[in-house]
Amino acid sequence: MPPSPDDGTPHAGPVGRRYRRAEESLLRRIASALASAGGDIARALAHLGPLRALGRRLLARLEAENKHEIPRLIVEAYQAGAEQAARETDAARRRERQGQPGDDYGLPDTPPGTTRPPTPPGRDRSPLPGPPDELVRNLLARLHGEVHPQVLRSVDDAYRRVIAETYTPVLTGDLTRLQASQHALDRLAAQGVSGFVDRAGRNWNLATYVEMAMRTATQRAAIAGALDRYRADGIDLAFVPRIPHGCPVCAPFEGRILALRDGVPAPRGVTLAGTVTQAMAAGLFHANCRHNLAPWVRGVHIDRADYDPQGYKDRQRQRELERRVRRARLREAVAVTDTARTAARQDIRRRQKDIRDFLATHPEQRRQARREQLIGVYDLPSGRHVRAI
Repeated sequence: MPPSPDDGTPHAGPVGRRYRRAEESLLRRIASALASAGGDIARALAHLGPLRALGRRLLARLEAENKHEIPRLIVEAYQAGAEQAARETDAARRRERQGQPGDDYGLPDTPPGTTRPPTPPGRDRSPLPGPPDELVRNLLARLHGEVHPQVLRSVDDAYRRVIAETYTPVLTGDLTRLQASQHALDRLAAQGVSGFVDRAGRNWNLATYVEMAMRTATQRAAIAGALDRYRADGIDLAFVPRIPHGCPVCAPFEGRILALRDGVPAPRGVTLAGTVTQAMAAGLFHANCRHNLAPWVRGVHIDRADYDPQGYKDRQRQRELERRVRRARLREAVAVTDTARTAARQDIRRRQKDIRDFLATHPEQRRQARREQLIGVYDLPSGRHVRAI
């Protein structure tokens, strides 16, 4: 399998999990604060200071861990992309020596009667420059300079909103305090404790945004490693293999041949779709992109089947069903009554059945149980719950 931006996903996981645990810790603290305040709104407001302090401590710890962990993960993703590209190059050149699919390895045609000496697999390869410095620098600046300050403000706002939603219905006689607090916590579990608005004005859940940012950075590191290795090994042309359920942004590039550097002439009978740099500027390898590059050799089979937009829509539908399961699990975690806890568990089973039914009618999609799970919910021992208010 050629190196893919999706190969960066394992390197993105550890950071995303830490942010998810931090968010869940904040949610637990909010539920506990409401429980300890009882019917006293002044006591509930008194928990605001400790909650802010917890938010600052969690973010400070995350910042320290990020400075140590993110550079290492970026390097690992870069190396993984380079190593996979090396394996692809060796496999292609073995076929080249055997006369299949040919001796034109994405380079200008060789003069008649001559051949280009193949590079033996496993040879000592030239060292690579490593991932671009701006990958780490830009990611840390985005997380620590843009995301973290917004998170502190949103935690404050979220707690004040929960207090208002808990005590206002009680004062008006519409709900009991227990009912109102459960409704408020359910809404908070669905929305997330800490929100973030990106530069495009889109609202994100903290953990979701961090996971996206990490996947994007590690994906780009993996692609950079692959491109550096291809170029160092003398590969000038690559193509974008077709993948199942690809997105419409990258669909125009599937099956197209790209030059890995400027000024590469097209071999006879081959049409180039531009350079990799130009394709990336047009959207290829965008955030969460799953496409990859494979070295081009004359005669290689390239799947040029028509793009199927329904496959992408089905994939997005499955992601939404998985999010519904996670939201139901969060409601179970913040349940303060047996009734709410039972209802949440029933909802979990109902949402999981929705996924099973969907996959039964869409066998080309695969179930990914990890996407239906919470990570480190509340860090409570098994069987324990937030006590009733």
